Amino acid sequence: IPSLDRTHAGFYRCIVRNRVGALLQRRTEVQVAFMGAFNDSVRSESVSQGDAAVIKAPQIHSFPQPQVTWFRDGRKIPPSSRIAITLDNTLVILSAVAPDAGRYYAQAVNDKNGENKTSQPITLTVENIGGPADPIAPSIVFPPRNTSIVSGTSEVTMECVANARPLIKLSISWRRDGVPVRSGLSDFNRRLTLLSPTITDSGFYECEAELRSSSVPSVSAGAFLNVLEPPQFVKEPEKHITAEMEKVVDIPCQAKGVPQPDIVWYKDAVPISPLKNPRYHVLAGGSLQINGLLPDDTGMFQCFARNAAGEVQTNTYLAVTRYCTEHHCRSIRQHSD
Repeated sequence: IPSLDRTHAGFYRCIVRNRVGALLQRRTEVQVAFMGAFNDSVRSESVSQGDAAVIKAPQIHSFPQPQVTWFRDGRKIPPSSRIAITLDNTLVILSAVAPDAGRYYAQAVNDKNGENKTSQPITLTVENIGGPADPIAPSIVFPPRNTSIVSGTSEVTMECVANARPLIKLSISWRRDGVPVRSGLSDFNRRLTLLSPTITDSGFYECEAELRSSSVPSVSAGAFLNVLEPPQFVKEPEKHITAEMEKVVDIPCQAKGVPQPDIVWYKDAVPISPLKNPRYHVLAGGSLQINGLLPDDTGMFQCFARNAAGEVQTNTYLAVTRYCTEHHCRSIRQHSD
């Protein structure tokens, strides 16, 4: 692709043709690294003393997603017991106090092309409401979010950011389907990371925030983790099928995965539409049934199984003959249901 730019990003698929027919090849993604400017202006935020100050990073268009670092008055802000930086790069200052007031800004760096951008400053004001020692019941500022991940991905992280006062007594714990989780916790238990998740890691993950040695009620929030599995074929056709004209043929194709894959058929790289050819019918299990075979049905047939985790394909060549002896062809009628 000459003079590559953002408009060229996307999925490409080539078609291979010969006298026998045509086949769609595996799709290829073209990614183009770029970074725009922050879509922001100078703004101000205010928070009551003891509450959590939530400063969202200004929107910026970039591929891949940039590394975002927060600064205050020119100094980098690292995460700590009082500072949380969420997965979407929101800066959260827990149990805010007067000295937290100041000017904050974000810096984004695109690791692929080296570009970096700095946002406009955000001025934070801390309002002195209530006594500085008054306890504040736990609240969840950023609850876990429903998350889907493909099985075998290197890792997946769920987060739960909570606020309370005194912050030193705040405790965050996690449960999966009601069972305590003690491994994979980091960032003051605000993050739960699962390495190489599998389908068995799917479930409802809940975080609970409480003030130790206090009668203040705890608070909890949860979300579902769905681990997806790419399609796998459990039934495939033979690479070459011969069938008699005017007969009925079932071309087997069945796949499994999470979620259950959709089956899409192609003939010579063109999608098969039952509306255009009523003799073609996709059975409940995914197999393709062709009624009243004609010579024009000869060609390459492809079965694609697709879900949110990916796609696989298998193919066969169907040859329609005027006469088929038992010696030269065997029955290929296979009912998948």
